Amino acid sequence: MAGAPLAALTHRAGPADAHCCLCATKSGRDEASLPHRPGGPMKAILVSAIGFSVAAVAWACTETATEIVIPTGVQLAPSDTTIPQRHSMQLVASVVDTAGKPISGVQPSFTSSDPLVLQVSATGLVTSVGPLGAATITAKFATFMAFAHVTVRDSNIVERLPLSGRPFDAEISPSGVIYVTRLDVGLVSRLNLAERAFTASVVVGSVPSRVTFNASGSTAYVSNQFSQDVGIINVSTNTQTDVIPTTGDPGPVALSIDGAALFVTTNANRLYRFSLASRASTDSLGLPATSHHLVVHPGGNLLYVATREGGSVLEADARTLAVTRTFTLGGRTNGMVLSPDHGTLYVANDYLSLIHVITLSTGSVGSIALSGGPFALGLGPDGTRVYATLTFDGKVQVVDRASRHVIQTIETGGAPRLPVADAAQGLVVVPNEAGWVDVLR
Repeated sequence: MAGAPLAALTHRAGPADAHCCLCATKSGRDEASLPHRPGGPMKAILVSAIGFSVAAVAWACTETATEIVIPTGVQLAPSDTTIPQRHSMQLVASVVDTAGKPISGVQPSFTSSDPLVLQVSATGLVTSVGPLGAATITAKFATFMAFAHVTVRDSNIVERLPLSGRPFDAEISPSGVIYVTRLDVGLVSRLNLAERAFTASVVVGSVPSRVTFNASGSTAYVSNQFSQDVGIINVSTNTQTDVIPTTGDPGPVALSIDGAALFVTTNANRLYRFSLASRASTDSLGLPATSHHLVVHPGGNLLYVATREGGSVLEADARTLAVTRTFTLGGRTNGMVLSPDHGTLYVANDYLSLIHVITLSTGSVGSIALSGGPFALGLGPDGTRVYATLTFDGKVQVVDRASRHVIQTIETGGAPRLPVADAAQGLVVVPNEAGWVDVLR
């Protein structure tokens, strides 16, 4: 804004008929001039131009007090934020003086780097036009500028909750307590979904990856990978009270139907069963590769183990760990989830970019094609849909179980990991290693 004044005036108490005005001279420079008034002459002081052909003007009145305010920058907040599709949000901008205080009555101008994604008004109101994307909003006054990076998030994301430390797994207790593991900071954080806030953190071991609750919701178990143990958490106090040592780095954890045993797989390529009474391993099963996902069948004494690089799912007797069936699927088998009636097992395969659909009564296998490789699966709040996280594509795809078709693709960005649904609130919680937790409708 060449020619814009870098000096602004504020008036203090003085004679009612004293006033100052700013006018342009024939020389093209801004000057301060004061009309003469009865009772004495007035002075006009011209301050020479300051760089960039921008005039700095100051003047003093002989019979009224005047304060010279010099703009020194622009502030814009928030500097990095998200906005839902077709929504608006107000940015707060101010021109500040040498003390860093906003100058009253002086506002910057605004521009958007991509008006096809985000438009901005003269007052800093940012509006999503519709498409997903991002833009930089610039607030400018004279030579001073400030910037805000605004990302348009999918409208199916009802809330994005910042959470550092690479959030990875989410699990919900029967009473609605949600725990989220945080790989890099040795914490499990407690989410109050109704308040959209994290209310407590549990100090656990190194690289906590997976978490599960017992049937009453009073105790949680977390696999502390690099500590090579499973932490036992008192949910009422949010404290880790004890650990169960493991052979190798533990991954997924699951409880037996009667709650007496804990199943854990480790990078020793074995499945272990621990007695919770003695905290000792009572049996183990060799696996063809390291497993990252386990599912216990609620309707019987069966356990399903996805062998990942082994490209298969093992069905084992939870009491003896004897393998009863092997589903050879190829690719890389990852997350699994059972249908609400426990008759169908859904298996994510990230190498093949699909979900295997296994009818457990017959052993028949179908498939649902996805647009990328799924890492984890979760049922939706009402059980009619399966949510698949495409971690390396930054997406969540929603599958209708009845039609076996993808009905929605939610652009989350980042690296979405293990989802969990809160049926009571009709929402799905998705931790994202990029530093947040998404709440999906």
